[in-house]
Amino acid sequence: MAKSEQTRTRKKVLAKNLNSLMGGEIGFSMNFESWSEKIGVDARRLRRWCTEGAARADERSIKDLQKIAEHFGLSDAEELWNETVSLEHGDGRPGDFPFRYAA
Repeated sequence: MAKSEQTRTRKKVLAKNLNSLMGGEIGFSMNFESWSEKIGVDARRLRRWCTEGAARADERSIKDLQKIAEHFGLSDAEELWNETVSLEHGDGRPGDFPFRYAA
């Protein structure tokens, strides 16, 4: 896979995973500002990651991405780019999102 194609794929995976983690609630019961306050990350950055994605974490973004990962029960921010992560909703409490990995 060419590097530019790999970059586009990683961006799409991150955006898809973030939207799935937030349960599709963006624009319904919670907006980016609400989510950013809840998780403790910058709202503009969160909006960009949910719409455009990001190919990788860098020194400016790693802390926010790690906060997001921890909020949703992931062990590491790199898991946000895992194409095989699927979400099984817990009992609906914020931050209660048990994961399973697809085969």
